[in-house]
Amino acid sequence: MGVSKRPLYFGNDISDLQSKAKLGDTSKVKVKVLCTSSEKVFKEAVIQKDLGDEEKAYVFFFKYLECVQKIQKNSEFKKDSKYFTSMYNIQKNSKKAIETLEVLATSLESRYEEKNVAERLAKLDLDLLNTESKNSKLDENSNENEDTPIQNEIAKLELKDYLISPRKLQSLINEKSTTFFVLDTRTAEDYHNSFINLPNTLNVPETYLKPGTTATSVGRNVKIEFRNQWERRTSVDMLIICDWTSYDFDPGKPVTVLRDALTKWDLGAKYKNPPFLLEGGFQRFLMAYPHSVTNPKARAPSEPRITRPTAPSLDFDYPDLDSGFMITPSPSPSHKSQAALNSGAIKIYREPQTQSTLPSLKYPSLADLNSFTPKSVPRATYPNSTTLKEVFTPNIPDRASKPDTTVNSKVLPEIELSNSKDDFNEAKQSFDIDRSDSSSLRSTSGSSLLNQAVLDQSNGNNLPQVDRGTKKNAVIKYSGVTGDKLDDLDNMEDVLKTQSDIANQSLAREKEKLDLENKWEFLRLKREAEHETSMRQMIVEEQDKLVDELERLKNIDKERDDVEHRLKEELEAVKEQLKEKDEKEKKYLQSEELRRIEWEKEEERRKVEKAKEDEIRRKDREKLAMMEAVDRKRKERKELDKERREEDRRNSPMRLQQPGQRDSPSRQVQDPANRGQGGRGAGAVKQKLRDEDDGRGSGGGGLKRSFSSPNIAQMLEQEDKGLPSVGYSGVPVPKFDRQQKPSLISSRNFAGVWGTQKPGLTGLKNLGNTCYMNSILQCVSNTPPLAHYFISRSYEEDLNSKYSETRGHVAVEFSEVLKNIWSSQFKSISPSDLKQMVGKFKPEFAGRDQQDSHEFASKLLEWLHSDTNRVVRPTKEPEQNNKDSKDKSAAKRHWRNYLERNQSIIVQLFCGQTRSTVKCFSCVGESVTYREFTNLTLPLPETHSRVNLRDCFEEFLREEKIDEFKCDRCKKTGKASKKTDIVKLPPLLVIHLSRFYQDGMYTRKKQNFVNFDLKNLNLGQFAIDGFENKFFQFNLYAVSNHFGSLEGGHYTAYCSSNVLKRWHKFDDQDVSTMDSADVVTPAAYILFYSAIEGQTSLPPLG
Repeated sequence: MGVSKRPLYFGNDISDLQSKAKLGDTSKVKVKVLCTSSEKVFKEAVIQKDLGDEEKAYVFFFKYLECVQKIQKNSEFKKDSKYFTSMYNIQKNSKKAIETLEVLATSLESRYEEKNVAERLAKLDLDLLNTESKNSKLDENSNENEDTPIQNEIAKLELKDYLISPRKLQSLINEKSTTFFVLDTRTAEDYHNSFINLPNTLNVPETYLKPGTTATSVGRNVKIEFRNQWERRTSVDMLIICDWTSYDFDPGKPVTVLRDALTKWDLGAKYKNPPFLLEGGFQRFLMAYPHSVTNPKARAPSEPRITRPTAPSLDFDYPDLDSGFMITPSPSPSHKSQAALNSGAIKIYREPQTQSTLPSLKYPSLADLNSFTPKSVPRATYPNSTTLKEVFTPNIPDRASKPDTTVNSKVLPEIELSNSKDDFNEAKQSFDIDRSDSSSLRSTSGSSLLNQAVLDQSNGNNLPQVDRGTKKNAVIKYSGVTGDKLDDLDNMEDVLKTQSDIANQSLAREKEKLDLENKWEFLRLKREAEHETSMRQMIVEEQDKLVDELERLKNIDKERDDVEHRLKEELEAVKEQLKEKDEKEKKYLQSEELRRIEWEKEEERRKVEKAKEDEIRRKDREKLAMMEAVDRKRKERKELDKERREEDRRNSPMRLQQPGQRDSPSRQVQDPANRGQGGRGAGAVKQKLRDEDDGRGSGGGGLKRSFSSPNIAQMLEQEDKGLPSVGYSGVPVPKFDRQQKPSLISSRNFAGVWGTQKPGLTGLKNLGNTCYMNSILQCVSNTPPLAHYFISRSYEEDLNSKYSETRGHVAVEFSEVLKNIWSSQFKSISPSDLKQMVGKFKPEFAGRDQQDSHEFASKLLEWLHSDTNRVVRPTKEPEQNNKDSKDKSAAKRHWRNYLERNQSIIVQLFCGQTRSTVKCFSCVGESVTYREFTNLTLPLPETHSRVNLRDCFEEFLREEKIDEFKCDRCKKTGKASKKTDIVKLPPLLVIHLSRFYQDGMYTRKKQNFVNFDLKNLNLGQFAIDGFENKFFQFNLYAVSNHFGSLEGGHYTAYCSSNVLKRWHKFDDQDVSTMDSADVVTPAAYILFYSAIEGQTSLPPLG
């Protein structure tokens, strides 16, 4: 069950509560103190709300928002806004405070309104009782029908149906079933600072709203963007007027002036409802619904604006007064007394009114002038009663059927028509506008009896009484009879004759006036028609201007919307890039940390291996020293044997021997130590070495022989048996030209480390950040067709040592490196000669800086192609001029022209063909170009951190947009599209994953994990159908990996040996076996695929 609401006691209205919630100067208070205080205020607000005290809850919630505004303006808060916002829940609490204030404001407004109505009704009841007690009996002369002030107050209180509350306005906004305009009379500055966020609001500044302002004047003064809405004001259901704080249409206020302009001074306009007033003004609506205004922080000016009294605006059209007052007198006797009343010429009051109580001026509507014939307004002041006997009453016949002969004696003119003056114009001049505060209409005569006519209160029919004593004066004036002769009118005939003459003269004058009235009416209608035509033309021109202006503004808004939309997209892209950058930096730092740890472990392992190698070298030196000692002893023994033989020859006679039975000196003289073994010479030495080796191998010394030194006994055995020096048949055996002179053979120092008998598993020493070169050399070395071509020295037949870029030197050095790798002798070698040679032709490879392995691979294949191109001096290819992208003959023509100039094993193995199509958006023309490639660079999609190799191919083949392209056909520069297609795949496909990109001054790396197949990769779907593509099924045989960044990274290679049928890891000089499941890693950079694995012959050229 909810808590009951506490009775109202703390304030009188919402504004009063807001004033109580205002904060003082907090500029010297620290932001932490403000934040702590705001938390306490918020908690107290929640407590008061739970207790049912809506007034205090409203004050505390409002004070909390004021405190938050002070906090946000504090310089300390701006320095670390995230900390304070999260620490003190500012954003969450502010949202809750605003929502709660809206609910509380709605409830309190309703309760305050009910309280005020109840208090006023109670006060009125009390006043009514007091009045009844004092005036128990009404005065006889008082007007019984007149309402008392208390009754008027009650009626005023109960009949304010023109007020509309903020809740009702919000309901109209939400329902969207009633059309309305909000006419905001605040200043233009206040309006633009904050207004109700609706398209049907318009600003009518209070500076133009002066007493007497008409709707036409308002329409001319409003800004051009509001004029269209102002012209449509009669088509809506409601017109809601508002200012800052008004609760009623008080006299003199701009809202009241605007209401009067719409209701009194808007001629011809018909509204569906009278204007409404927003109760409490814009400020009350802002407090109740801050989300429905453009700036909820706006406030009303602290001091009311003082408007200096100015003369009323005269830029409006007054209706013609004569038209409203000139009415043809009615001949009916029953309406004689009502003619002046019906014409509007006089006002009937129940008692004479003073100057202060006169009603405000109301001009008659021009629309009513067509209902009767206009007549002149009397300008004469009737004299007082004459000596004419009042008892004399002539018997005047009923002239109802003859209106042209009947004269109303109460409207006789003062001057006869015989004068040359224009009575009509004088009639118009007989009235003027009283500019005094009473704004009443007065006559120039000032003593008209009609204006002074007062209803006789005792007359039951409430008809005005007219003094008949003026008849004598009228007779004297219009009949020409003097006062003396009036006494001679003794009989009825003379009187009737006199009256007849007067009637005829009056009728003649009325006819002449009627003619003038008709002429004036004709001229008036003519002027109005001309004025309407010109006004219509002006309105049409103004509407055309407005339409053009609106169209221009529409175009400007559209352009601005496009710019804003583009900026938003760019900002979103920048945000995504920043997020991706942050993620990459985090991953990079993590990878760098892991790499540092791996590097430290690797350094530790290298130190251990280096210690082992030093130990092996020490043992090798000991063995060499032993071998030298053995050779030295052999020489000493030979010298000793020689001396002994010489001595024996001198001391004993010569013995003749038959041919074929003479032994060699080594067989005749034997070492005493070897005489027991039969003295077999060199054979004995070999046997001894075998025995020694067997003894060591079987546990003589307990040590295993080091692989870093040659097994001399085994080599001697192989030499005796005539076996080859490699352990695997079918492996390319290096050839050596024994006929070449030693002086022509360049000396190379590979600094080989002995210790392996397995072909292709020789590591390459790091010569100072040369891991990029070692990685590519190992991948290319495990390309069987290319390795066989260079190791078997078949390349020498195609060597172009005269016209190629390197004169064949790179191919020769590359061949020497491959020979040593596949010699099955070395654990590692140093490719220093090859590095020196490539650095000679590309200085970037000469130093010790880290380089890109893809760049080295591309340049190496380019040099090998140039050195082995069988076309010694190729000519330039002809330019392409292809307009049909589907023309197969164009692709064949380009391929044929290329093969005529390029015939090498590189083209035979690595070269494919692509097609590039550029389409111009201006002329829809296409430009087609065919190109060859030795490796494909595939982009990495940015959508996910883990992608598939097929996703990279789809991204490579996706159409891209070009902002600036100059078309060769239409010669225009504009937008175009570009698409690349694969026409022909090579037998050996090299795929480069584009991981590096330029980010300002830095080179960044994409860390996407690319998943790729090791076996049966089908790429036929990515080649163009209908073109001659022979290769589509590929198997992976090598991967060049990159760890870290471009400046501080490291390269390795994973290669599948075609001879050993296993995967191996090549890390500079270290070579180790690995499982095929470990080949796919995020470090994969260059992939080597083969479509001719297992084939014994090379594919044909092209």
